[in-house]
Amino acid sequence: MWISIAPNGIYYSYALKTIDQGGFHTSYHKDGSVWRTRNGVKEKIAQHQPLKSFKGKYYLWNMVLSNVIGQVGAAPLYKMKKLDSAIHIDARPYKKKRVGIGIRVILFEPKQYSMLKGIEPTAKEIHVYPGFEPWFAIIVYES
Repeated sequence: MWISIAPNGIYYSYALKTIDQGGFHTSYHKDGSVWRTRNGVKEKIAQHQPLKSFKGKYYLWNMVLSNVIGQVGAAPLYKMKKLDSAIHIDARPYKKKRVGIGIRVILFEPKQYSMLKGIEPTAKEIHVYPGFEPWFAIIVYES
């Protein structure tokens, strides 16, 4: 999974061995438009709040990795632009329990930690990133 914060918005996708990436990614632009791009072809899929005046919270993305993590092959090498490493998930505890890993990304108003209320019972890890407005959190949970 990767997330890139750019001047014009947030770009995100994943790298899985079983999926041909072909430049596949989704982006939430500063004007609130959400786009999906695959093989250079862009398609507008939604319109939400502009990032500058963002209020409340928005579930940007959710993905679940297989509950047979030990059987999943390594992801292909990431070959797109260089990104900072923001999060590392140690899959060993999940593998030992034979459960999957869920990853959810939430956009929320800066300093409004109350927006995260209610996710604590299922979350195993919560990573908050206040260096961008709106703030975003990456929540890791068992699936």
